Amino acid sequence: MSPGVYLAVCVVLVVASTVQSSAGFGHGLIAAPVLRLLHPELLPGPIVFAGLAVAVGVARRNSTREDLPEMVPALSGRVVGNGVALALLAVLSDRGLSIAIGATVLAFVGLRDRKSTRLNSSHSSVSR
Repeated sequence: MSPGVYLAVCVVLVVASTVQSSAGFGHGLIAAPVLRLLHPELLPGPIVFAGLAVAVGVARRNSTREDLPEMVPALSGRVVGNGVALALLAVLSDRGLSIAIGATVLAFVGLRDRKSTRLNSSHSSVSR
């Protein structure tokens, strides 16, 4: 990879991280497509690490000491999740990764739907 591509990747990540920290999205919207054009083999490594750095920076910027009990599990989960994701990327094929991501999304949608159904039924029984 040439020095020009390294520089372009850094600029893209800085711009995407800036948008991510202010608007809440940017890595997937800006960095992923541009990095895919610049050097597809880079995905998703730089975005994962930039996301972790942005999450820590935003948490430090927007949090106080009182928020620490909520912040630590969230950031710890992010670190563990990044580790699991990188391990899966190293082990699974493209097809296996697609299946794993699809199954995970469906599982969490199911859990969320189950939770919202339980909440709605408890609210309706309270109001009676």
